[in-house]
Amino acid sequence: MHLSKKNGISMMMLVISVSVMMVIITSASVIGINSVNTANFEEYKSVLDRISDDVNYYYIQNETLPVKNIDGMETIDAKSISSEFYTQVISFGDENNKLYVIDLEKLEDSTINSSDKENIYVVAENSHNVYSIIGFKYKSKVYYKI
Repeated sequence: MHLSKKNGISMMMLVISVSVMMVIITSASVIGINSVNTANFEEYKSVLDRISDDVNYYYIQNETLPVKNIDGMETIDAKSISSEFYTQVISFGDENNKLYVIDLEKLEDSTINSSDKENIYVVAENSHNVYSIIGFKYKSKVYYKI
């Protein structure tokens, strides 16, 4: 009796190959998502830094803050935004400062794109600390100021 030689891969090899491919794809997806989140957070920090620098430059040039009047209100109450926002305001020592809405058009900064302009930024009167009203959630924490 002559036994025929089988060519090809066994079912076990196929299952192992597919399992290894799934682990690699899952790992790459998780790493990719984390990289995108980190890049977005770094961009958020960069925008806050640029706005802060521009506010200080504007103040030096004009001896006033680049603010606007929204709905007849000159200032924003930090407590009315959220408890997390107010906690960060306290942590930067601005709980006794007035917070004014920044008029981004007065800054004339072409590096601030339109999506940044949808956010509302405020500046503390005496410290000139800049905060984002919306904030940015990163690793289970919302950052209003960096």
